[in-house]
Amino acid sequence: MSEPDALMATTLALESCQHHLGWDQPARLFGIAPDHTWVMVDEGDPYDVVELFSLLPGESFIAVALVVEGWGSPPGRTRPSRHPRRERLRVTVSVARDGSHVSLLRRRGGEPEVVPGDDGGGGLMGQLLTIWDRVAAAGN
Repeated sequence: MSEPDALMATTLALESCQHHLGWDQPARLFGIAPDHTWVMVDEGDPYDVVELFSLLPGESFIAVALVVEGWGSPPGRTRPSRHPRRERLRVTVSVARDGSHVSLLRRRGGEPEVVPGDDGGGGLMGQLLTIWDRVAAAGN
């Protein structure tokens, strides 16, 4: 299996495991090992867990994955959490050391969907895409 296919399969499996925990979970950051198993490394505010991530001695993650929930709504000026047509969403994003990434979106009551390219990225996706640059700059 190619690395992109393995990252996709791992991300789908991780999202499925998180889905079995139910909704209204905190954001969680996972490290993905070379054998494509994962371990939770932090949970809480998604921006904080991404910003504070660093490798500990002995960790050799090939990717990180963030699972976060939020509100989605049609584009407009109303905040998604207040829009009358809002819906609950779970986003799972994995970013490999080489910058390749997989994004999944699950609407409450639905199945996971692959989000193509960088669609739906925003500021959090930007932080995730630079996570490995920060780790390398720290000497890990």
